[in-house]
Formats: sequence, structure tokens, C-alpha cells
Amino acid sequence: MNKLKTAVCLGLCLGVGMLGLSPARAAGNVKFYIAAEGVYSFSTLTAGGYNTQGGFNNKDSAADNVFRGGAHLGLEVGGVFSLDFGFHYRGGLAYTTDSYVDMFEHYYYETEFDAYGLMFSVFVSPFPDYALSPYIGAGIGAAMTKMTTDDTVVEGSIEQTNMAWQLEAGLELQPTNHFGLKVGYRYLNMGTDDAPLRAGISDSGNFTGAVKAHEITAGLRIKF
Repeated sequence: MNKLKTAVCLGLCLGVGMLGLSPARAAGNVKFYIAAEGVYSFSTLTAGGYNTQGGFNNKDSAADNVFRGGAHLGLEVGGVFSLDFGFHYRGGLAYTTDSYVDMFEHYYYETEFDAYGLMFSVFVSPFPDYALSPYIGAGIGAAMTKMTTDDTVVEGSIEQTNMAWQLEAGLELQPTNHFGLKVGYRYLNMGTDDAPLRAGISDSGNFTGAVKAHEITAGLRIKF
């Protein structure tokens, strides 16, 4: 259901963008741009799966916050629509979630997470003639992830590629026709990693980590 909602949202954005692309191109009103941004990411991992060594479901969630950067390139159409390709690194994330409690000790999963993200997004800025204009956008792409986890009894790791999606909104200051400064909010879903667990040579179930983030973004665009 979440994938269907994402596809519908992106389809609507693409449809609106394509409606404006042909007349804008005919009028010569298409600009290429490059952009860079800084991102402060408030991320959360929600644990799941089943630990057969202990006979329990993995539960709990944990947060980690990092500052990272990203790069973009794209086309601005008629000053209103932007077709954007973005690349981001979101790595060095660490989460501590509950494992189990026995008579003597409380065990925790220590999980490390890294991701490289490629995203195609459509943005709409309805007031291109104003120096300060709001924008909204939606994107879909891939998160190439690596997750490792260990509770001192079992451990596991996985490298996989997940479908990722995002929603954005913010403001862009445009002091000239070729330069813009943006600040905004992004919700990002990087999918769910599923790592097999092992205790020595024994299979011990699996650990899943669903990673999402609320992000504050700030950056600049140079248009040609």
C-alpha cells in the first residue's frame, strides 16, 4: 500500500510536470541547473524480525542524528517545474535497540547503517516571479544500504538496494534568474533491510531495520 501511494504521488507530479514541459521548451524557457545542499538528518530505525536463539521477536526503535551533504542536477521548466536527480550519502548511523533480558544481563542490538541514495524528484514552485517562492516536491529512487548488527550472542549483516521515496517542502530565495538559495523540510523513507542472524555457525533468525528520516535542508542552485 505504501508503494502504491508513492507511485500515485510521483505519477501526479510527473504528469503535471510533463504538461508544462513542451510549451516551455518551445518558448525556450528551460534551464539546466546544478545544486549542492547540506542536510541535518533526524533518523529512526525500527527493529523487527525473529531471534531463534532466544525465541523472541525483535522490537524497539532508536534514533540517530547526523549532518551530511548531497548534490543535484536537473532541469527547471518555465520557472515552475523542476525535474531533479539527486545523490546523497547518509552513513555513519548507529542505533541501539533492545534484544532481551535474562536473569543476569540486559542484551542490546548495536546496529550500524550506511546508505547511498539516488533520487528522481519533481518540484513545483507556483510563484516563479517572486524573489521568495515556496516549493513542494516528491521523489522516488533507490537506497543502496549496508546494515550490521550484533547483540554479543548473535550477529548479522546485509547489503541490499531498497526502493526509497521522499516528500519535500520549503522556500527558495532567487536574487537573480541564475542563482537560488533553498531551505526546506524533507521526509525520507529508505525501506527495510533484512539481515540473517547467526550465532557462531548456527542460523539464528533475522533482524530487520526500517530506516526513516525527518531532515532540514539548506542549499544553493546555479542555473544555466
